[in-house]
Amino acid sequence: MRVGLTVARGLGGAVQRNRMKRRLREAVRLNRRIEAPVDIVINPKPALLKADFPQVQSQIARAFDLIEKEIRGPKIRP
Repeated sequence: MRVGLTVARGLGGAVQRNRMKRRLREAVRLNRRIEAPVDIVINPKPALLKADFPQVQSQIARAFDLIEKEIRGPKIRP
């Protein structure tokens, strides 16, 4: 799994953008569990700066759960 982060200039100055990237990198590191060969790009919103870190972690975990379900596809029962 590869994860890319994009933080646009419109989201704030360099200090704010770097803080967003640091928080996202740590949240991804703590929730890294997808073993499939996928590329994920995360494009945050300005609300990330005001969110508590546990909220960021839960949103990343939720996103990874959805991606994992999509990769596995629907379960077919015999």
